[in-house]
Amino acid sequence: MKLLLNYGTLTWENLDSSTTSVQYDFDRQYYWQDPMKNKIYFSGTVIQPLEDAPTATGTVKVNYIDEQGNEISSSQSVSGSVGENYDVGTDQYKLDIRGYTFKEIQGNVTGTFSEQPQNVSYVYSKNPVVGGDVTVKYVDTEGNKISDDIVKTGNVGDVYTTDQKIIDAHTFQEVKGNASVTFTEQAQNVTYIYSKNKAELKVHDSDLYVGDTWTAFDNFDEAINQEGEEVDFKDIEINGNVDTSRAGVYEVKYRIIPEYIPPRIVQGNEGGTAGGMTKTATITVHENKTSIVAKDSTLNVGDTWNAKDNFISATNKYGTTIEFSDIITSGSVDTTKAGKYEITYINNGISKMVTVVVIALNNSVSVHYQDEQGNKISSSQSVSGNVGEAYDVSTDRYKLDIPGYTFKEVKGNVTGSFTSKAQTVTYIYSNKNTKDDVTPSSSSNDELDASVKTAPETKLPETGFNNSLSIILMIAGLVTILLSLFMGRKQLKK
Repeated sequence: MKLLLNYGTLTWENLDSSTTSVQYDFDRQYYWQDPMKNKIYFSGTVIQPLEDAPTATGTVKVNYIDEQGNEISSSQSVSGSVGENYDVGTDQYKLDIRGYTFKEIQGNVTGTFSEQPQNVSYVYSKNPVVGGDVTVKYVDTEGNKISDDIVKTGNVGDVYTTDQKIIDAHTFQEVKGNASVTFTEQAQNVTYIYSKNKAELKVHDSDLYVGDTWTAFDNFDEAINQEGEEVDFKDIEINGNVDTSRAGVYEVKYRIIPEYIPPRIVQGNEGGTAGGMTKTATITVHENKTSIVAKDSTLNVGDTWNAKDNFISATNKYGTTIEFSDIITSGSVDTTKAGKYEITYINNGISKMVTVVVIALNNSVSVHYQDEQGNKISSSQSVSGNVGEAYDVSTDRYKLDIPGYTFKEVKGNVTGSFTSKAQTVTYIYSNKNTKDDVTPSSSSNDELDASVKTAPETKLPETGFNNSLSIILMIAGLVTILLSLFMGRKQLKK
């Protein structure tokens, strides 16, 4: 520490922070008028306490608010010299507040004090508390329920609103209870009261299918005016239409014109009025599921046929399977004649045409009789039957004994089943009279010729065989005569 004296001013330098006071001693003498005679002596010690010079301070205010900015707990403040550090992020400042959940911080929870006041806000979300139900009732002046109740739910403090309905055949009179307020822990009731009108309009919803017919009258039931009198349908205004060619949902509005019913309050516009009464009918047009399935077929001449034979299945417009008895048919099939026949099946306007073909089938088996050279030696036989049935041409009825011939073999199937194609069985025979050729000498040719020429004509009896067999027998007879002549000639030479 150093003390400086400068014409009555004392100055200390290099004081440290632990110094709490300073002192100095003085010893002086003064002369007044005559220095030799009037001397004044004084001395002593001066102790001077030390105080820090005043410095600037800053403040940080900690607030506690909800999401709407409302204070939910008392604020806190912290102050310090400008430039000093502060920290309000500790548990001392971040409070747990009953009924709320911490959400966020607005402001700097750490920093330095400044000359300007600073704010830090802890923001909390209010924990929901389920409030009591609010039941909205709609009754007439006698307390009778005229529309379904509406129950609203929410948390305590939430705002609810209720609606004034437009109820046909009734006019709104008053509301009892708070139509719009906040939920509380207690249940609340809001009651809308209406007076009954005499006027009434009734319509109904309906379901149609593509292709059905529709008019607005179909969904109209009745209309009564304010005097209780029936209103004719022609006095009903219609707004909307139904396209039955396309599936869809259509709304049609029916309205009694204003002169038949007084005005009423319109929801959301208490000062406005609307005349008449309106009802809406909903018409749903469904896809038409009507169907019919039938098939073509082929028959043989002589087969039996019924229109049900070519029918497979059918459904009505609802998609439900229906019986053949519900189907209309046109056309017929004549199974005695080959040809093509068209049959039409009709199901509720949906038609299906099929073709039935009747064919003539050659389902016979022909039995032929031939010699080894393929010549016919007896009349053919034929047997027929239904396709698939068995046949047998191996019996004695078909395997004939033919005079002059011996059975050799058979070609074809003597047993089997009739088919749609003709079949052939051929019995082959050998000529049992056939021998080696005889060559007479040239000298006897004339005699032979003469003998042949003069031989009496032998007439064979008619046996039922065909001409070919007769010719063969005649030739055999001539050969026999020639052989007899030849043998007789040799005997004469001996």
